[in-house]
Amino acid sequence: MATDLSFVVWNMAHRVPNWAHVGGHRVALLVEAVLPPPEFLATHQIQGLWTTEGEKRRHWSTAIAWQMGAPVEVIHCTSSRAGTLTAAVYDSRVIIAACYATWEPDPDHPEWRSGRSDWSALALVEDLLSLQRQLAMPLVAAGDWNLWPSGYPNADGCSIIAPVEEGLQRHGVCRVPLEGEPIHEDRRSSTYGTLPASAIPTYDHVFASEELMVRAEAKNSAACWGPSDHCQIEVTVSTALDHPA
Repeated sequence: MATDLSFVVWNMAHRVPNWAHVGGHRVALLVEAVLPPPEFLATHQIQGLWTTEGEKRRHWSTAIAWQMGAPVEVIHCTSSRAGTLTAAVYDSRVIIAACYATWEPDPDHPEWRSGRSDWSALALVEDLLSLQRQLAMPLVAAGDWNLWPSGYPNADGCSIIAPVEEGLQRHGVCRVPLEGEPIHEDRRSSTYGTLPASAIPTYDHVFASEELMVRAEAKNSAACWGPSDHCQIEVTVSTALDHPA
């Protein structure tokens, strides 16, 4: 019987020292990743561009890192925006993809400081579906979509994940509900002040083909949050063959 596959998803906030918090994971899907230090490359293989195309100058990209000997095969895919998608095949069973929907200016709303991210996110949907058709394998796609979860109070007007959910779900790829802790009061008073106490707020989302069994947990407690402005998400994947009916 095949074993479950596991990996971590993390926006590293483009900080070189944060690579020290990746090394303990067998496989990592990374966002805002910069070139790692030499000592990391001594124990891991890695795929990344270290730059992202767009209106802003971004000296980081999506990346996938894995420990030497892990059954990961890089896919050299072409995305609509270089630096926003890095993909691989994990254990010859599942496509894993690190995703990053960039903020870009909206000419209709020049007053929006960050612009909008839904255009980039919808382009990623097409990239992922093309990749899935090409390889004919189940998919897990995760990362920083810069989109607010559907159904949450949204006083600041950030775009929501619903159009991405709808676009992927039509092709059998569904958003995985996140497990994790409720909001801590220190965060509630700022970024997440409009959300209910039971919410697990994040711009990071995990999507998976419906034939997979996937568990995703946001490591968002005060004790394990880590040095980035995003917490890590631990993902465990089982194929249907692992759990026969």
